[in-house]
Amino acid sequence: MACHAEEKDLPRALTCPITLCIMREPVMDANGITFEREAIETALREKPGISPFTNARYPDGDARLTPNRIVLDLISEFQLEKGKQREQGATPGEKAKRERRQAQARTSL
Repeated sequence: MACHAEEKDLPRALTCPITLCIMREPVMDANGITFEREAIETALREKPGISPFTNARYPDGDARLTPNRIVLDLISEFQLEKGKQREQGATPGEKAKRERRQAQARTSL
């Protein structure tokens, strides 16, 4: 799974410790660690019953994956806020890009 360029400055709590990307379907394991569902399921197929975060065996060998709705809500809020910033051109990098494009358009006439 490739991360998008705009995901560089994500809060750590919103990223999967395996993929380092923003999570789309966050799940929490028996140790309280949140992962992207697809990433943790792949890791558990490769090493059944072993936490990819601690490399230790889960209690009873069961990761007990459960949806982490709080993190999903935080991700939704973060993306909504990022969208608002994008619409307003609030981020300095986007503002600079827009100004550069405008200057190029003026000089190419």
